[in-house]
Amino acid sequence: MRNPWVIRGINLKWIILMALIIAAYLLWPSGKRYPPGVLIKSTPRMEMLEGAKSWSYRAGTREFTLTPRAQFAMEARVLSVNKEYDDVRIGPLDIVVGWGAMSDQKVLDGIRIWQDNTRHWFCMPRGREWPIPMDEVGGSAVNTHIIPADREIEKKLMALRKGDLISLKGLLVDVSGEQGFSWRTSVTPGGFGDHSCKIIWVQKLDRR
Repeated sequence: MRNPWVIRGINLKWIILMALIIAAYLLWPSGKRYPPGVLIKSTPRMEMLEGAKSWSYRAGTREFTLTPRAQFAMEARVLSVNKEYDDVRIGPLDIVVGWGAMSDQKVLDGIRIWQDNTRHWFCMPRGREWPIPMDEVGGSAVNTHIIPADREIEKKLMALRKGDLISLKGLLVDVSGEQGFSWRTSVTPGGFGDHSCKIIWVQKLDRR
């Protein structure tokens, strides 16, 4: 009786197993991988706005006011994606992105990056030393709080995975709400800490 898993001497089980191993290597847990080298050479671009009008934004049952601070555009590599929070939910996800040295696979292989449910991001060297200086890490990566401008943008954002290369355009916004809630965006390129994160109203998103 012919073995259905063998065609012309080729064992399909081994082919499927190898395909699964390759897929796991590429997508889990390190995300998409690339050859060594800087993938994103450009830095985020900002144009400050003066006197831009605010508008109302509803998240669930809560009302917020969004105030534009700057026009914003960037090309970046997705370093981490977080869709889980304990605090107030304004947008559906946070994304840590990198450019320059922080888009280089060789550098990223030496750094562990993660997020927690309080909208912070963290990193540490995988070995005894950082592959690049810490100030270069902070200057070439940032945590972004994402607010999609419409449902189509939201679908694209929710499909993002670690390792994706993206092109994004929108507005940096401050957020205010009930009971004196206030959340201000950073208008500097990268950095660590509570005041370094960007709040982005995303109007356009492309994934390579």
